[in-house]
Amino acid sequence: MNGTGRTHFPHLTAAALWLLLWGNPAQAGDSLVVRFLYAFGKEGGEPGQFRSPSALSIDPEGALYLADAGNNRILKLSVTGEVLAMTGGFGWGINQFHRPADLCAENGLDLYVADYENRRIIRCDRDLHWIDAYYYPAGTDDKLNLGFPAGIALSIHNDLFVTDAENLRVLRLNGLREAVYSFGDFSEGEGELAEPQKITIDREDRILVSDRLRSGIVVFDYFGNYLHEIGAGVLKEPAGLQTARNGALFVADTGRDQVLVFSQSGALLAAIGSAGDKLGALANPIDVAVSGDRLFVAEAGNHRIQVFELQWLQIP
Repeated sequence: MNGTGRTHFPHLTAAALWLLLWGNPAQAGDSLVVRFLYAFGKEGGEPGQFRSPSALSIDPEGALYLADAGNNRILKLSVTGEVLAMTGGFGWGINQFHRPADLCAENGLDLYVADYENRRIIRCDRDLHWIDAYYYPAGTDDKLNLGFPAGIALSIHNDLFVTDAENLRVLRLNGLREAVYSFGDFSEGEGELAEPQKITIDREDRILVSDRLRSGIVVFDYFGNYLHEIGAGVLKEPAGLQTARNGALFVADTGRDQVLVFSQSGALLAAIGSAGDKLGALANPIDVAVSGDRLFVAEAGNHRIQVFELQWLQIP
């Protein structure tokens, strides 16, 4: 381990480095090779150290953004763990956070942060300079207020979708960051959310929400209509999730201490990792980010980021 907390083992044998993972028999043609590359971070409060990291996001230029929940701060990192910028500290004012739960930086201009205990959404620029804070208190329409924001995702149409852990639903914010409607609450029938966690939007504009109590991924269309569920009977406590360019869905499962990979049809393709603190093992994996052939995994239990290389033997 070097002074930045990064660990790299270039001399590991090929057998130790490569994991060949096949899907279930129904998807026997879909296979994925995963290779551990390196890890960075350790528990602490210094730059380059983390305490229960909660979320990851990658911008179009390849910078990595990390919500460091235990230290109540946000970091901008290189893909090798170098700290490029940092902001935060405990509080409820400007440049302060109280348990940041999720973030999204995909548009390359702004960073949006779900500031959980402060019940607000924070907007910064890509260098972590504060721009604004958005609050959605209870008012005349109870369906448009925001309790505890647990997850956040930005669509290509510039709408924000926020999972609300208090009201058990998803709130949609338009380009002016006005709350326009919510969905997934008790009135949704099959689409009722029980314990929504994080959220992502796939290339078909479908909204995917991880639900820890339902032990699955609940899928809605862009307007909040329930479509189906992914991972029932397989997932235990799903948390962070992201779709890759080829449509595969990566899900961090804190209950299994693994990252599970699903095809576009919902078939299980791979299970990455096992419980532990060694390199390649996972402890409370809380979020994932996929960029090209790289998979980044944030572990709340091991207070680190692990980086894996992905090689698809067949497109799912």
